[in-house]
Amino acid sequence: GGARSDRGSPSATVLISAPSAARAPSPRTMAPARDAILQAVQRGNEAAARAYLADGGDPSAAFTQGPVAGLTLLMAASNFGQPGMVDLLLEHGASLDARASNGMTA
Repeated sequence: GGARSDRGSPSATVLISAPSAARAPSPRTMAPARDAILQAVQRGNEAAARAYLADGGDPSAAFTQGPVAGLTLLMAASNFGQPGMVDLLLEHGASLDARASNGMTA
């Protein structure tokens, strides 16, 4: 008796199918675009950085790369020896005060 009514209950069906969970946005959806701008900054691709900034991109955007959280574009540009990129980001208001989880600053 009890097992038969549990199988037919709407709650059991929702838990099994969970259609809304399958459609929920994932933080990974943004990862390719964010990874692309981080790589562009690291490589000194000023055209890509200018396009990102012109499109309203945050010059102080923070990223997680490996075990390090809070890595900013300015830190990446500085760490990868990209002085033109550093200047571009500073011109667009990049924060000099940010500190990554490993203590890195720009």
